[in-house]
Amino acid sequence: MSNSMKATAEGSFQKTPFVNVLLYARERKMTGSLVISIQPDSPQEMSSVDVAGISTLVLEQGQIVAVQTPSQTDTLAWVLHELGVLDEDTFVKVQEALQHPARADEVGTLLRLRAADMLAIDRGLRELARRRVLGLFGFAQGSYAYYAGIDLLAGAGRLRAPEDVLPLVWRAYREHSPDEAAISNVIDKLGARLLRLREANEFDRFEFGEELGLAATQLRTSPCALEQLVGLAPDESLVRRMVYLLALTKQVEVIALSGSPAASISAPPVSAPPAPPRPPPVPPMAMMSRPPPPTPAAAVKSVEPDPPTEKPDPTAHPKYKEAKALLTRLENKNYFEMFDLPVGASVEEVKATFPKVAAPWHPDRAPSPDLIALYEQVFSFYNTAHATLTEKGARGAYEETLGGGGGTPAAQRKVAQVLDTVQDVHRAEIAMKRRDLAEAERLLRSVVATSAEDIGASLLLAQCLLEIDPSRHSDEVIAMMAQLLPATDNQNDRAFLYLGMAVKAKGDTRRAHASFKRAMELNPNNLEASRELRLIEMRVQQKRDEKAAEKSIGGMFNKFLKR
Repeated sequence: MSNSMKATAEGSFQKTPFVNVLLYARERKMTGSLVISIQPDSPQEMSSVDVAGISTLVLEQGQIVAVQTPSQTDTLAWVLHELGVLDEDTFVKVQEALQHPARADEVGTLLRLRAADMLAIDRGLRELARRRVLGLFGFAQGSYAYYAGIDLLAGAGRLRAPEDVLPLVWRAYREHSPDEAAISNVIDKLGARLLRLREANEFDRFEFGEELGLAATQLRTSPCALEQLVGLAPDESLVRRMVYLLALTKQVEVIALSGSPAASISAPPVSAPPAPPRPPPVPPMAMMSRPPPPTPAAAVKSVEPDPPTEKPDPTAHPKYKEAKALLTRLENKNYFEMFDLPVGASVEEVKATFPKVAAPWHPDRAPSPDLIALYEQVFSFYNTAHATLTEKGARGAYEETLGGGGGTPAAQRKVAQVLDTVQDVHRAEIAMKRRDLAEAERLLRSVVATSAEDIGASLLLAQCLLEIDPSRHSDEVIAMMAQLLPATDNQNDRAFLYLGMAVKAKGDTRRAHASFKRAMELNPNNLEASRELRLIEMRVQQKRDEKAAEKSIGGMFNKFLKR
């Protein structure tokens, strides 16, 4: 690079973190070279940091197309070995072949030895490039210089396909936490409100994986609060980082209340959350009403107490019956039908109809205080329907739901119940991995109580109970499997496995053997059933050998005595 070449832009990572530089380049679809200089403070740090020195990224339309870093620690062969493409012996052969100067080309050597095909090599090259870029994250003492429209690597080290920045940033956030103060700013702004993806989002490009449990799936499916997402992931900090990254890249927005437009949520600068409302001022003592002066005793007249009046029954009021009947109808109507409008009616039609049908059911118009709660339920249906159908993003999502056969409050409640069940089962699985079996049992019993037909939850509960104490829970597990097996036409290998474990705990070896054997017939890959079956057969054979030995010794004694 010529010393006279002037950078288009330059700065330090202390002021503008490397993540922000990459995201800015992607957003602006920049093409050129990004030169990164990482200079640790001391020679000791310099020797311990793989990427110390000058690195170069070549960008096209904001995507990385070539990488060059000082570190050559990871080689293509080593990456393929870690990915499972090369076994130990093949990896050693490749390394030996690369010792010859004439055969130093890794790709050519891999192909010549038939150690990997081009598909696997492309995968390895991509991962190698990712690792080299990931090594550049987390250094506040680095600096950058951007040269627009110039490929400083002159085509060297070019990737076969451009590398998107978003999955790299997520991998970096998993390994190097962003500034916690910045994350807290975004999380505090969100609060307890619902979060959803914007209409034009690139959520799937981040490649969120199993590290987030069901949290990423839930956010992709429907709006949800941060607390709900945290409950679906094994690591709360990763959920916070995901939300922060989505805010930083403008992928999410906060659902508005009462039909007002949805508010976008973005990373810093973020305004401080509003202060809580002040309590009403206490009136000064001089302004407070004083109690009336006492009445002279002579003026007091004897007054008989009024007979107690019977409180009217709110269910006898005509409006009570009308409201209950309307609630029943609204439960099974879609939002358009609630306003007696055809599906697809315009926003203007919805806005014009809303006050006509909803105003009579405003809680302020309840004829009796006992009917206010009922009026609130009716008005809430109309208010939710109005807010959804008059907000562009919410309406689009709702019409998709409507096209899929849902859209009524009753159908939405069933979907919510299913989601709650899935979430509780996932939480129980996480609790079992953490060996918090009491919490797993609590969650699974709740699921089975409300969704008795959920075979997976019943099987997981049986497994949990057996892990807690097989002897104490054996009768319950046997009863559960007696109900579950007919429901699966006696074709579920896990049910036979847990039945076998339960009867084994009660000492019924014969029945346990039959149950484990049936599980193996249904699924030869059921390793637990296979192990249990072998143990029983080994013990049976051991007893047979012991009896045979006893008979042999007895025969020898008889022969000796006869002599």
